Formats: sequence, C-alpha cells, structure tokens
Amino acid sequence: MRRLLTVTCVLSFLASGMSAQRTDFEAKIRRHRSPDKRVLVDKFGTLTFDDSTRRFIFKSEAGDLLDIGYDDIGKVVFEVKTHMRGGVMSDVVQAASFPGLVAGTAMAGGRINNYWLYLDYKDHDGDKSVLLEVPKGCLCAGHR
Repeated sequence: MRRLLTVTCVLSFLASGMSAQRTDFEAKIRRHRSPDKRVLVDKFGTLTFDDSTRRFIFKSEAGDLLDIGYDDIGKVVFEVKTHMRGGVMSDVVQAASFPGLVAGTAMAGGRINNYWLYLDYKDHDGDKSVLLEVPKGCLCAGHR
C-alpha cells in the first residue's frame, strides 16, 4: 500500500511538470516614443507567460517585442495605484454651471485602480527595464 502511494505521488508530480502552461493577457506597455523623443507612450499588446519554454513575451502591433527568459529576470515589482476618475476634467465641468456641477461630481465619483508590472532583466546589450500595465486578474491573482 505504501509503495502504491509513493508511486502515485511521484507520477502526479511528474505529470504536473509536463502540463506547463501558456497564459496570454492583453496588456499595455509604457515606453519612450524613441531614443531621441523621451515622451512616454502607451501601446497595447499581448503578454504571454510560456512556462514550457520559461519565456516572458510581449508583442504589440506597433512593433514592440520583448522575449525574456525567466532566468534573465532580475527584479519584478507588482504595484496597484488608485486614483480618482475624471481628474482635472471633472473640475472644469463642475465649474461650468449647475448641470456641470452634477456631471462633474458624477465623473469624479469613482476610484480607478491601475495594476503595474515592472521588470528588470538582462539583455545582450546589458541591463534593461520595462513597465507594463496589466489587467486586474493577470498577475495579482497568483500566476507564478
């Protein structure tokens, strides 16, 4: 009986290693427009965690491509930032008139959460970093 339990545990452990996951998410990269233009721009793309090849991949239609091995990642930071909906625009609408007061208050009423993923990684050119905005359920939900 004990031998059967040991064999079952070993087989389940091996099977869990063979069923590596590939998980895709829609994400947004925040990067500089170009090496000369330091203005930050956001570009949407697909973020993939491929556990079978142990790769972190981000591709966008704008030509952004990150293909990083898990072993090349030195630092990962997840952060949630909360801010009010509307910003300055809600203040402008509130100042316009009484109907603007109602509309501006409604615009400013909600809180927004942004989920950020910051990576430091090694590339053939040296150390690099990237900042991505990920959906709520992406990494904060417990992906390894």
